[in-house]
Amino acid sequence: MELALGTVQFGLAYGVAGNDRPVADGEAGAILAAAHEAGIRRLDTAPAYGDIEERLAALCGTLDFSIVSKIPAMPAGLDRASAATWLRQSVERSRQRLGDRLCGLIFHDALLPLGRLGDTLRDALEDALTGTGIRTGSSHYSAETLPDPSQWPGHDMAQLAGNAYDQRIAALAERLSGTEVSLRSAFLQGLLLIDRDRAAARVPEAAEWLTQWDEWCEAAGVSRLAGALAVAKSFTAVDYCLVGVDSLAQLKDIVAAWSNTPAMAAPELAGHDARVFDPRQWRS
Repeated sequence: MELALGTVQFGLAYGVAGNDRPVADGEAGAILAAAHEAGIRRLDTAPAYGDIEERLAALCGTLDFSIVSKIPAMPAGLDRASAATWLRQSVERSRQRLGDRLCGLIFHDALLPLGRLGDTLRDALEDALTGTGIRTGSSHYSAETLPDPSQWPGHDMAQLAGNAYDQRIAALAERLSGTEVSLRSAFLQGLLLIDRDRAAARVPEAAEWLTQWDEWCEAAGVSRLAGALAVAKSFTAVDYCLVGVDSLAQLKDIVAAWSNTPAMAAPELAGHDARVFDPRQWRS
């Protein structure tokens, strides 16, 4: 498993532990340089992350990152011909913005390639990328949207959430065999890292579990950051662990914790309340 760097914070104010504004270009450039120096070679971005997909290639400069981007939400009311045209235009925009660094394009909404126009969109995507070497797939909230290989043979990249609370990905190792898997939300949008009282105020349904989380970290002799990464490392189906940062100091802390902390399975921490593991259901 390798570390990969998400770029949502470079385009949006994001996460419960984040700042109230996107990371400035100067800081973003320093983060990218330090990430490259630390051996990180994969970046993740999306058109939905503010304007960072447009700016990312310039921020990378000469650094040889590979980048996965996403196909955004499709406008409502399109017929098949219009949907295929829209898909091709979306692909072309990402290719123009990211150039040869673009190594993967995945649907931000995993239901889109499985829905009413799914076959049209999948065919248009395959046609648009023939001969490019760019891989395809989807970003998933649950295993229910993972397609059957016979339905979509080209689905060979998947992003899935996973962390100390949300350990559903641990049961998917066999199903994900042969698929490049990126783990997102290793810190549950920062909830696992911030002070317990602040975290419980943000997500009251997690209050009891957060006490258990702090006790587990203390017993294991690790910080919240190291503990979150140790559990992420234990998910055997994962190829890349995506992390996002607001500052160069955060990146350095993550790289150090990643290097110095072994994998630690903790099935006893697994929780099952969607009001906790799905930030879309958080109250504010």
